[in-house]
Amino acid sequence: MIKRQIIIWLTIAILIGVALIITSAPREETIKIGAILPLSGDAAFMGQNSQRGIELAVEEINAEGGVDGKNIEIIYEDDQAITHNSINSFNKLKYSDGVSVIVGPSWTQNVLALAPLMERLKEKILLITPTASGADITRAGDYIFRTWPSDAVQDDFIANKIYALGYHNIAVFYVNNDWGLGHKHAFYQAFLEQGGKVKEEYSVDFNAKDFHTQIIKAKELKIDAIFELLNIKQEVLFAQQCKELGLDVQIFASSGFEDAGNLELGGNEVEGIIYSYPAGGSDAFIAKFEEKYGTTPGLGVANAYDAIRVIANAMNKVGTSPENIKNYLYTVRDYQGASGNFSFDENGDLEKEWMLKTVENGRFIPYDE
Repeated sequence: MIKRQIIIWLTIAILIGVALIITSAPREETIKIGAILPLSGDAAFMGQNSQRGIELAVEEINAEGGVDGKNIEIIYEDDQAITHNSINSFNKLKYSDGVSVIVGPSWTQNVLALAPLMERLKEKILLITPTASGADITRAGDYIFRTWPSDAVQDDFIANKIYALGYHNIAVFYVNNDWGLGHKHAFYQAFLEQGGKVKEEYSVDFNAKDFHTQIIKAKELKIDAIFELLNIKQEVLFAQQCKELGLDVQIFASSGFEDAGNLELGGNEVEGIIYSYPAGGSDAFIAKFEEKYGTTPGLGVANAYDAIRVIANAMNKVGTSPENIKNYLYTVRDYQGASGNFSFDENGDLEKEWMLKTVENGRFIPYDE
């Protein structure tokens, strides 16, 4: 009998001890946000830019007290800009890490690969991409937002500007992927409506480095400008080869041209190139970034910073539910971000002003029309 009582009391003591351990264990003190970015591979420059913007925002938010007193923690997944990697990363973040908000992916085709998965989920995930610009994202899903404007708006803007500046006969060089094709189609429609003529178009592979054959053919055309839709690693090579072969016409480019690498590698060859870019970036943010990293922020840095900031703002106001965050983001108007003033429209797209910029004396500056 005594032995039985001792066993009972020991059992009770053990259960009490276990309960005390469980109740005294620290609660989850971070809010986890996923990030699907190309941190390695050919598109690593884009993912690494976004990562810097994200980390600067997180550092500031956590220093300010975080979200509801909890720090933000970013769980990074490297998709290398490959669509099946994006899908695997999404599934890991959703089912293993339990995140409900994801920043990224960086590229249009990767966002579109995730859209059907997101639509089938009962427990939704909110996705906000800092750099994917394809027009098809507009209709991809109710929980998909972006802090970079749609190509459809950008291409309409630059098509009108090219024509207004007197360049009516042009050739188009574009990279043969979803991004390049989407840009080309949107630009064509706007430019032709103005009365402009596209004398010829040249499709190039994503990894192409030699454009001599296409440039020689373009020289035979009566064109007064080129609109190039190439990736950042190709743009300097293209400009250099145009000068080498004596194709002396005005080159126009899209917003992706503004990357510090083009200045460092391009030298005189990229002087005078005109390109479209979202208006109104914050000088204070640029100074803050340069102080921390010792370099000018590259393409997409400010937009990734803004993505984290608007998510944190939403969480502080309406909690961490993806549905509540979604509903809050649809109400955001005239947000003063690092990338400038913007609003979200009814599709989660960015409403923002555009401007022309150029390269002068080794610097990106506004173009004086």
